[in-house]
This record gives sequence, structure tokens and C-alpha cells, in this order.
Amino acid sequence: MISRRKLFMKGHNREVFVIIITLIFGIIGFTFTTVQASEKTETKAVYVGDNEKTCKVCHAEQVKTFTTLKKAKAFSLLKEDEKKNASCVKCHVTGYGEEGGFVSLENTPKLINVQCEACHGPASLHLKVSITDKEKRKATVKMPKKADCEKCHNKESPDFKGFDYEKYLAQIKHWKDKGEKS
Repeated sequence: MISRRKLFMKGHNREVFVIIITLIFGIIGFTFTTVQASEKTETKAVYVGDNEKTCKVCHAEQVKTFTTLKKAKAFSLLKEDEKKNASCVKCHVTGYGEEGGFVSLENTPKLINVQCEACHGPASLHLKVSITDKEKRKATVKMPKKADCEKCHNKESPDFKGFDYEKYLAQIKHWKDKGEKS
């Protein structure tokens, strides 16, 4: 009499067994990879765009002030031929040349103009933190430095007439200093 084990491992049954084992390990591997990928996306901020609407929910006063500035409409200030020139576009959109940043008007329309994320960095993680956890929310926002501004405000710009960082900050002020009341 043939044992069940030998019978199972003969012919087609063995092939079925190998396929089942392969599928099981494949599913385990896929699940592990998917979990790792989702954990990675949780730790790296990505651009969300459309900041006038997105950021306005919590920062209405800042957005209202910012939208009155020329930079909030920077893309529309470009001439048609400049809108096709990367050296012009990079300073009139959000996240140009960065992962997840502006690529083209067709592919990333929510990132046209200089938006909150252009200076403060990608906002996806900021939006995921509870509104009651102010310290964690602050930790997910970049506070721009002079060097950040100088990426666009430099001699490469055709309108460059020098750059006085302190004077420039006063011109774009859309935040409250500590202790400042509304």
C-alpha cells in the first residue's frame, strides 16, 4: 500500500502543492512589502497643492494676507514663452525639481504659483497631525531661511535688483509674531 505522503507528492498533486506554497510565500512577501511601503509614505511629506483652500481651514488670516501678494499669482505673471522655460517656471510654482513637486500645468495644476508649500515644505504630514497637537504640527512645517529665498531671489532672475532679506520679509509678512494680537 502507498502512503498518503507518497501519493500526494506524485504527479499533478506535487505540482499543485508547489503552486500553493509559492502563492502563500508570494502573498506574505507582497503583504510585507505593502506594509513597508505604507510606513515609508507615512514618514515622508509630499506636496498636496491647492494651498489656498487646504491651508485656509486653519490659517485663514495668513492665507487671506498671502493671497494679496504678487507671489501668490506668480505663474500668471509669466509671459506665454516663459511658461515653457524651466529657468523661469521654477520660481513661479511650488516644488519644481523636487520629488512630488510641480512638473507641468497638465500633470500638476494644483502646484502652480508660489504657495505655502513653496516656502514651508510639503504639507501632507502636517495635515495628518491632530489639530490639538501644536508641537507635532509645528515640527512638520519648515520655517524658511534666507538661503531658501535666495534660490529664486538671485542674479539668475531677470528682475534681480539685489536682495535685502529683512526688507523682503517685512513685505511678505503674513504671520503673527509671538505676543502679537489679531
